[in-house]
Formats: sequence, structure tokens, C-alpha cells
Amino acid sequence: MAETPRFRVILRMEIQSGTQDEFERTWWEVGSAIARQPANLGQTLTRATEGDSPVYYVITDWTDERAFRAFEVSEAHAGHRRRLGKYRTSGEMITTQTVYDIPPAHRPDAVARREAATRSEAPPRPGAAPGPKSVPGPGPGPASRSGNGASPEAASRSVSAPGANAAPRPEAAGRSGAVPRPRAVPGAPSVAAPGRTPLAFIGLGNMGGGMAHALLDSGRTLTVYNRTAAKARSLVDAGAATAGSPADAAAGHSVVVLSLSDEAVVDDVLFTQIVPVLAPGSIVIDTSTVSPAYARKAAARLADAGLRRVEACVVGNPFQAREGKLRVYTSGAEQDVAEVADVLDTIGSEVLHLGAPGTAATLKLIFNLLLGAQVASLSEAVAYGVRTGLDRDRLLSAIAESGFSSLVMRFRAELMRKGSYEPAFFRSALMEKDLRLAIEDATGAGVELAVLDTVRAGFAAVVAAGDGDKDASVLIEHTGAAASSRGAVS
Repeated sequence: MAETPRFRVILRMEIQSGTQDEFERTWWEVGSAIARQPANLGQTLTRATEGDSPVYYVITDWTDERAFRAFEVSEAHAGHRRRLGKYRTSGEMITTQTVYDIPPAHRPDAVARREAATRSEAPPRPGAAPGPKSVPGPGPGPASRSGNGASPEAASRSVSAPGANAAPRPEAAGRSGAVPRPRAVPGAPSVAAPGRTPLAFIGLGNMGGGMAHALLDSGRTLTVYNRTAAKARSLVDAGAATAGSPADAAAGHSVVVLSLSDEAVVDDVLFTQIVPVLAPGSIVIDTSTVSPAYARKAAARLADAGLRRVEACVVGNPFQAREGKLRVYTSGAEQDVAEVADVLDTIGSEVLHLGAPGTAATLKLIFNLLLGAQVASLSEAVAYGVRTGLDRDRLLSAIAESGFSSLVMRFRAELMRKGSYEPAFFRSALMEKDLRLAIEDATGAGVELAVLDTVRAGFAAVVAAGDGDKDASVLIEHTGAAASSRGAVS
């Protein structure tokens, strides 16, 4: 077995005061069970000194990410979470991948002998701390921190609560080598890092606002625009400049970032207002979710105008966007993507290039198809259970903790249990739009998505009923007996 772990999970746990001894005993039992997993390379429980509340860190090493992800969704792990959950008040999880492992420059003989003796009597210890770039997984569990998809969000579980758009990562690793980003001081002017291109950022919704903050925190000079000016206020307070129109924001910039709601808005903002003010060779980084056909058409239209389009589809939630922890899937010319790699690395913990225009849009729509299907199946299953006499809250909790759940389902189940649909992590109207785009594109490719078209119709009914701005989890309130069990949704 390799001495240095290739994959490490770090879990921060805040527990109830007065339960430390019982928690530590329980963790020892749970940890011993996890240690029997063939792919587990060792664990450490550390008591931290962070104020008055008891805080612990668990560091667990695995041979690879695939092995950990398989264990994470197992029934055994669900049981471990239940045992430890009664002690926990909040927490968060990150996953990291070892990049560099640098041993000490020298070891005195006495120290080396002691370590050799220890290794002969104890299981292998976790390896050295990971190198310069961490690769976060689906997102932290729910800390009480302020994200579509895991969290540093107001999430459902302290272990592995997913973001609204969380999705499994491809096996390929993301970009590496990023350095820690400086955080902006609220109210202080933004100071650009030397040699970094000033950016225009247009569209400051849930995701766009978070990405703009991450870019500003990294030391970028940022000019922002949003149709609702109030959404730019926090960025302006942190040092961004604001513009009165998309054209004013883009003028004088060679790189413009878009985060807009749909194709009609992109068409108007980009081609009517921005393109006329951009110099030849400028790059538009478009993070908007559009159809693959529109993505290809937009890239061609920009090329005809002497401009370049980098398709940058993002997966995650608003809190991950704010912390620069999104997954970014790109399409377009590789040299164009490389030219704005520093921007993409700032908003994402992982950046993966997929190929020609439209390929990233296809993958993003596939992720959202799977998200919509899980929300719909959960809603219908709960409606059935409630109609037959099961308690709704207990049923949602049981599903979330079962081996049949997923990170996404666990998160959505908690939103449903609490009836917490506003502010939305992912609006129902956008879910319906993305499902529709995916189904239309699949139909054009000769693939019928009959099940998912039924899911789309369910979200269309939610929008028609006036709940389009609420989180997609509100679908449960429009599904059979589940709705009547809670009553009207405010």
C-alpha cells in the first residue's frame, strides 16, 4: 500500500458542549469500522481550540477518490453518520488530492529509529499535507455559513451536503498550482494584482454575484453591471466599479464575463449591447446555461465579429461560487481557454476542457437532467408515503440517510423537510428551462427523453402556479398528498 495518500478527506465538526467524551468514544468505534475498508489508509481525530465550542477535525486518507466516493454513499457510512450526527451542531467537509509530498530535509537517527518503531507497532499514519492545490468535492456540509447544489451553504447535513447542482466529478484532475487568494477588505478599494487583466462582469444573480466576489477578492479590477442595480451594492462596497449599462461595463475591456439567465437575455445583452463596443480579439467568457445549438451559434457569430467565446459552464452553488470552488467545464478553442485560465482558476477549484463549442453546454444540461429527475422522484415517493399514513418529516429523513439517497437528494430532502424554498439555491423556473433545452437538444439528436419530459412538465406546473422563483425543491408541495400534508406554501 502506498505510504503517501492520493486522496484525503478533511471534516470539521462542531459538537454539542458536554458531549466530548461520548463523542470521542463513538468516533473511535466508527473510525475503527472505517479503518477496515480496504481502500482506507488511516484516520486522525484532532481536538481543536477554536473559541468556546468543541471543534474536531477528522483527517481520513484513501487510496483514490473512486474508493472514497463508493464508501461515501454506502449503507455502512449512512449508519456512521447517524451515530455521530446526534453530537454535531454543524460542520463542513472538503476533499483534497495530494499534489506534492516533500519529506523533511534531514532526520536525526534517534528520531528515525523512534518513527520506525512506531510504524512497526501501529497502522500506517496519514501522509504529508497536500500540496498547493486542493480539489474540493461536492462541497462542504452544512455549516452555518452563507450557495446552486454542497455548501459552505446553509445546507442539510454536516456531512457531505451537496449543492443544488452538485454532480460527480470526472476522473481527470482539475488545474493545479493555484496560490491562495487574498481576501478583500469590505469598503476598501480593489487593488489589482500586477499584470492581471481588468474584467467586466455582467449578470449578478445567485451564481454571477458569487463569482464576481471571488474575482474581486483575488485582486482583480472589476467593473460590474446588473439589471437590478441593488445586487451590485456589495461588490461596489468591496471596491468594484459599477456601470449604467452592459455596454458601459464592457467598453475598454478585453475580457468580459457573462452570467445571464437564458438565451434571449444573452442575445440582447451580448450581441446588441456588448459586441459593438469590444475591440477585435476580445474574449467573452460565457457562464450562462444555454442550449448546445445556441452555444455553437453564439461562438460563430462572435468569430464573425472578430471576437472569441470561451464557453464556461459552472456546476455548484452560490456559496461555492463565492468561495471560488465551482467546477468549470469549458468548450471552445484551447488557446482561448488557456489565455483566461487565471480567471477560470479563480472561480473554480476544477477546470476541465471538453472540446468544441456546445460540448460543455451538453454536459451541464445532463447534470441538470439528473438533478431534476432526483427532485421529482423524491417528491413523488414522499407523496405516496404520506398518502399511506407515513409521517412526512420522518420519511424524508429516512430517505436522506438511506443507501438509496445521493448527495443531491440528501440536500433537497432537508430543504423539503424544512419547507425552506427561499432564497432559492436553484430556481424552479431555471430548472424547467434547462430541462426543456436538454429535451429539445436530445430530440434533435434522435434520443427520446420521455421520463424527463414528464419531470419538465411538473416544473412547468410549478412555474405556472407562481412558484418559479422558489427553489426546485418546492416541487414536493405541488405533488399529490405531500402538498396537502403541509398546506399552502407562502
